[in-house]
Amino acid sequence: MLIQFTYFSAYFLVSLPAAKIISRVGYRSRRITISSRRRRRPALFQTQILAIEAEVKDETRFKEKWAFFDFGQGTSLRATAKPFAGDSACNVCHAKNAAVENTFVQFYPTLLEVAQAKHILNSSYHPN
Repeated sequence: MLIQFTYFSAYFLVSLPAAKIISRVGYRSRRITISSRRRRRPALFQTQILAIEAEVKDETRFKEKWAFFDFGQGTSLRATAKPFAGDSACNVCHAKNAAVENTFVQFYPTLLEVAQAKHILNSSYHPN
């Protein structure tokens, strides 16, 4: 019983800062996709990593509140990265087209419904 109590106590303590970090960081990995050659059940599979990118929200560190990072490609992945310039293609596109803050929730129907219900859509966002 003591072990179980200790485990769940530690989990709770670690989950508090983890939740704060997860709410501020967007992560994306790009991978090569190949198709199987099976006749009856063709399928697509992800293989090696092409690139790892991240988007971080931190109003104290970044003038635009959000910053994009590129951790490299293929076998030359880096442990750290510098933020893209404020006028980078990523920053410009997200500022212009994102439905909520700097994120593309419009591609996720459930998230878009929540954003509409909470009235948090960007004024610049206009669905076609």
